[in-house]
Amino acid sequence: MHLVSEETRWECQRCGNCCTVPEWGRENMKMLLGHELQPNGRCFYLNEKNMCRNYSERPLICRMHPFHPDKESLKIGKPDFSAGKLLISKSCKGLGCGEKVFRNRQLMKKLGRIAEELSAKIKTMKSGTLQELFYTR
Repeated sequence: MHLVSEETRWECQRCGNCCTVPEWGRENMKMLLGHELQPNGRCFYLNEKNMCRNYSERPLICRMHPFHPDKESLKIGKPDFSAGKLLISKSCKGLGCGEKVFRNRQLMKKLGRIAEELSAKIKTMKSGTLQELFYTR
């Protein structure tokens, strides 16, 4: 993971890498998502143009990828997607492309909605795991 700074740039490259699971994680991911993966490890819903056929019903983890809140903010039930807290997957091909993350109003609005959804889910969880939190709609 890479800490997102005020200078970090990101734009989705539609490469499909975020929807491809390495061989070592495929069984676990099939169980979490509740559906099979393609033989090459790509998500069942990813089409030949690297677009999701289930876009409007994606699990939370898919909607926020490649971004992640820091673990400390999750522990206290207040996911934080602000500068100094927001993390991004280092393997994302969109890292370094496009506009600065914190100046992208549409992206920040989306991450704000996800933070609210995460907070609400955390409040209603009796006990559970991050998997339950992120891999459900």
